[in-house]
Amino acid sequence: MAFTRGWDSTTPAGTRAAAQIDDSSREKQVDLEERLINKIFVSMPNTTVEADLVVKPEILGNLTDRKIVYGPNILFSVNDEDDVINNDTYWQADNDPGSLAYGNLNIPNGVTITAVAAIMDKNGRASCTATFFYTTFDAASTRTNIQGIVRTAAGIGLQEVSSLVHVVDSETRSYKVEVLGSGSGNYRIYGFRITFDRPDCRNTW
Repeated sequence: MAFTRGWDSTTPAGTRAAAQIDDSSREKQVDLEERLINKIFVSMPNTTVEADLVVKPEILGNLTDRKIVYGPNILFSVNDEDDVINNDTYWQADNDPGSLAYGNLNIPNGVTITAVAAIMDKNGRASCTATFFYTTFDAASTRTNIQGIVRTAAGIGLQEVSSLVHVVDSETRSYKVEVLGSGSGNYRIYGFRITFDRPDCRNTW
């Protein structure tokens, strides 16, 4: 956006005619409005209501399509037979049916999850599943599933589910991911990704 005039704090000059003071006042209002709308406000409403003066979303930290990636090392095995592999590249289950692992997910409070993804290799099993869920931080510790992702194709692949709308409440919930294989085989997990929107930085951290 090109401003009508450059900013000049030395105007109006003392030589300007008195009859032009109203022009000078309007020019200064236009100069201020152009700069405020360009950087801070959505518009300059002609009202006396404070709420009508809306701050631009980006000023409040309104961000979309942000991503957090988690490596395989967040996983810890629940029922392994001492042959589980967890390195900087992948987590590999043992060969027994029901091989299970969990991982804790640190997610900013107040954001809205829009998609979850996992890179997996069923590696001989019928399938492997990553389930994103949370438990309540209370005596009941109630579990609620957010979304499951299933890998049935052979080889390493990215599985993603989008179009989610889940508002994160990290103050009263603990977020986790669970991985489980169907059948037998050394399935592998290479990592996870969460995509989220941040509507307002005043309500997130």
